[in-house]
Amino acid sequence: MIFVFLVSYHNYQVALEKHNRLMSKYQELKTKIEEQKALNEKLLEVIENEKLRGHNLTQTGQGAGNESEGAR
Repeated sequence: MIFVFLVSYHNYQVALEKHNRLMSKYQELKTKIEEQKALNEKLLEVIENEKLRGHNLTQTGQGAGNESEGAR
């Protein structure tokens, strides 16, 4: 009976250690995902600003004029 208890307790300790390692890894990945989401948001803002900037330049004709002067 004591042997069964000791084996069960050992298995519990092994499972608990594995669980703690996995939870630690999970928290690290969760943090990395949150950081990546923030970077993606910033990137989308930059892309949107560049689209608007490019759209405004082509509407005013400034972009085309500058490009053609450089090509001559």
